[in-house]
Amino acid sequence: MFKYRSFIIVFLLCLVCVCYVKSVLAGDKEGHLATEVSYPDMVLIPAGEFFMGEDTRYNWTFMLAYNIYDGPEHKVYLDAYYIDKYEVTNEQYRKFVEATGRRMPICWNDARFNRPNQPVVGVTWEDAVSYAK
Repeated sequence: MFKYRSFIIVFLLCLVCVCYVKSVLAGDKEGHLATEVSYPDMVLIPAGEFFMGEDTRYNWTFMLAYNIYDGPEHKVYLDAYYIDKYEVTNEQYRKFVEATGRRMPICWNDARFNRPNQPVVGVTWEDAVSYAK
């Protein structure tokens, strides 16, 4: 379940990073996205559903340790969007934090999650939006 949670955090961070691109890449008046992009490090994610949230039966220890609860597991639908091919690394995010004074991610001091080339995890929604801008 922890890997699933980390995937969702990285997924949401990458999603926020490309939200602004959606309006630039919008295709026609009906809202269909352009299928060819001038950004080679981005890919089109088709519309669809995924499960978001936590099943507390499997992840209670982690939630207590980091005081995190994402709500009950539920299905979420997303429109198609473009996303970066590669995750934001701890090193990239560290530079952003130093330049802006934003908060460090919740897991920043945990040696399991803070190697420079690992994807950054534990970023709040607000900080991810700030990074994307």
